[in-house]
Amino acid sequence: MISICVVLLVFICICFFQISNLDLIRIEDNTYNSISILIDLSVSLLTLLGILFAVKQLWDSKKLNESQFVMDLNNEFISNPNMLEIERQLEKYFIGKSSFYDLSKLWASSTKERQNLISYLVYFEGLSVSVQRKIIGMESTDDLFAYRFFLAFHNPFLQQEELLDYIHYYRGCFVLYFMLSEVWLKRWILWKNRYPNDTKNEPAIPLFNYSLLDNQSVCDFVVQNKKISRRKIKKIKKMADYIRKKTNKEKSQPIED
Repeated sequence: MISICVVLLVFICICFFQISNLDLIRIEDNTYNSISILIDLSVSLLTLLGILFAVKQLWDSKKLNESQFVMDLNNEFISNPNMLEIERQLEKYFIGKSSFYDLSKLWASSTKERQNLISYLVYFEGLSVSVQRKIIGMESTDDLFAYRFFLAFHNPFLQQEELLDYIHYYRGCFVLYFMLSEVWLKRWILWKNRYPNDTKNEPAIPLFNYSLLDNQSVCDFVVQNKKISRRKIKKIKKMADYIRKKTNKEKSQPIED
């Protein structure tokens, strides 16, 4: 889109230049050489259309490559049984079929399962790099990976035993965490404003009560690494506070018979 705007700006400048030089294009009877001007403008227009077509082709090619890259990432995930097992265990905790104690036994230090857990997090570290470098967009990342990501980042065992203890090894994950949180909080707020009585289908963030958005050390860490501005983080935290207040208010309201 930026490229198209630049091209349009160049075209406008060309037209302005042509019109501003009308006084230089006179014939002997002091009338403007309209045909010459029309030809020049037509050539400029055709040039513009050619450039726009080339830009569109490049844009379509980029989107196609992005789609293929995202599908490859997803296929890599779902074809790895270790990754799927980690996701299954995280989901068991999410739905209440396992506990912190169960996970502490399963993912004890120096076990194969613990290494698989680390590989799960490192996968999202690589995904974050692709998003930050704009190789893939947030929309694609959100559609395929947000649920899997929040299951891990809002799991209290992972927070306590891995993420917060080794925060420097997961810098990309923490950046991605704030980026995805912003997307989902905006969506969640929009839903609550439009459908205040529909809590069943609202786009809630999994295990949001374990959010790290209020952890000042985490916020400072992300800012110090110059990935997200402090102003943006304050905005995200403000949205999170709004959601908590709305949710707590809904829970405190008496159920009507």
